[in-house]
Amino acid sequence: MSKVKTLKVIPVTREIMDITSKESIKAAFKKYQPQLVVHLAAYTAVGMAEYERRLCYRTNVWGTEQIALRSPFLIYMSTEYVFDGEKGDYNEGSVPNPLHFYALTKLLGEFEAKKARKYCVIRALFKPRPYGYDRVQCDQWTSGDYVDVMAKKIALAIKNYEKLPKILHIGTARKNLYQLALQTVKKAVPIRRISLPVRLPRDTSLDTTLYEMMFERKDEGEIVTERDIEAVNRIKAGTTLKYAKKKNENRH
Repeated sequence: MSKVKTLKVIPVTREIMDITSKESIKAAFKKYQPQLVVHLAAYTAVGMAEYERRLCYRTNVWGTEQIALRSPFLIYMSTEYVFDGEKGDYNEGSVPNPLHFYALTKLLGEFEAKKARKYCVIRALFKPRPYGYDRVQCDQWTSGDYVDVMAKKIALAIKNYEKLPKILHIGTARKNLYQLALQTVKKAVPIRRISLPVRLPRDTSLDTTLYEMMFERKDEGEIVTERDIEAVNRIKAGTTLKYAKKKNENRH
């Protein structure tokens, strides 16, 4: 892998920039004048989003638009929840279909991110270590992992931001949330999604072939698989291809 640039990181707290306030956003951009913006701020309470829709929308959609309009290069952190979970193993060209309001706002945020001069949407899912609950879904599958694991992968992408595609999936091996929780909470109890008050997708696991090809293949002579070829073709064709196809199908 070629040598990456050294980036000067400016961590921005809510006190420095409140993304629900245009004045706060304008002041922060004027002060720091960033070349690259990594947009991690979000309303993420999936259940409460159904009751606090105005705040969730203003944070995840309107706030993202305000950030994008001022960003020379924007990396927007989205979620694997933009998919309905009917099949799993979603690649960057798969058509999103969010099941709940939080996921809908993150998908709308993806479209707002495109208003930046240059952008990359990263879809991922990460959990606190140790896992935040002791009752955990055993019938919900993911490519997500603990924040310390995911942070390293995301940081590698950020350091190589000039090479990033428009959409990139990042994750680890497919597992259910109960299996993930057991790694840090030995007394975790398996439950079913149906017992929860919000509708959650069954399998939002991601095809991370593209990320692996870009950042984790050390031997250039490694065997090229059919999934590798498909990933390369997605970059050449653009990841919006299936969006356009779906839109045309709906006209008939």
